[in-house]
Amino acid sequence: MRKCRVCCIQISAKPLAIKDNLDKMLSWASRAVIESKPDLIVFPESITTTFSPGVSLNEFLKVVEQIPGPTTGRVADFCRTNQVDVVLPMYERQGNLIYNDALYIDRSGKIIGKYRKTHLFPTERLEHKGWSTPGNELVTVDIHYGKVGLIICYDGDFPEISRILALRGAEIIV
Repeated sequence: MRKCRVCCIQISAKPLAIKDNLDKMLSWASRAVIESKPDLIVFPESITTTFSPGVSLNEFLKVVEQIPGPTTGRVADFCRTNQVDVVLPMYERQGNLIYNDALYIDRSGKIIGKYRKTHLFPTERLEHKGWSTPGNELVTVDIHYGKVGLIICYDGDFPEISRILALRGAEIIV
């Protein structure tokens, strides 16, 4: 593994305002590129919509995008233009299901990894009147500076996930 520079960007997002949130995300990411010259930019869980949608599942399905889609397209363009990788956590619509994803988009603008959160927080689970369906695969991606494992928020409370990712060669866990 070679050294890499990672910038984490935390912003105040507006519920369900994907375009506004994306504009703000990319503005801060542009600033990070200028000031810090990162290899990787990481955004927080569900940054495009916020974590709790505050609407019914049916209403949320109307807002959440498929992947690839407009948001991933804009982030991919940003990655290509700025030669930087991005971890983009966002909800994904697939039919009538919603997944809580972390996408790894490389500097060429390709989605090279998609992790679906396996350990959903109780309030986001469908059986608790939530909105998300759990994933069932752990994901690592090989990139130019090493191997990265992906997890999302509550997954970090379960150390077995990180242990498995490390056994699979992950040198960084995002």
